[in-house]
Amino acid sequence: MDNVLTAAEDALLAALEAGRASSLAELTLPYYRREFRTQLAAEGYLVMRIDRLGYRRYKAHYSKKKVLPPPINTDTVRCALNSLLPSRFRILSVTDEGDHVQIILEVINHEEI
Repeated sequence: MDNVLTAAEDALLAALEAGRASSLAELTLPYYRREFRTQLAAEGYLVMRIDRLGYRRYKAHYSKKKVLPPPINTDTVRCALNSLLPSRFRILSVTDEGDHVQIILEVINHEEI
């Protein structure tokens, strides 16, 4: 299952890098894969969290609480990610959690990875 997690994190990182000019520009581009805080939800489903731009949690140097950013359009983020991800991954839902975005990702044919 570690291969699936690594492949999903790599694919999402590549999609975020490719989509910087689109609606994905409001999300932080992680330096490390562990910043996704990936969890296995069920067989073939992953829950990933991406920090909003300016609200990085990993190695945050500022302890002050910032005002939450305005809500983002989760449908455009989901469509942009689905168009940039390989066909073996599909974004089922994107939820705006204020300082981060929660993504539920389905792994299709995870035996092939």
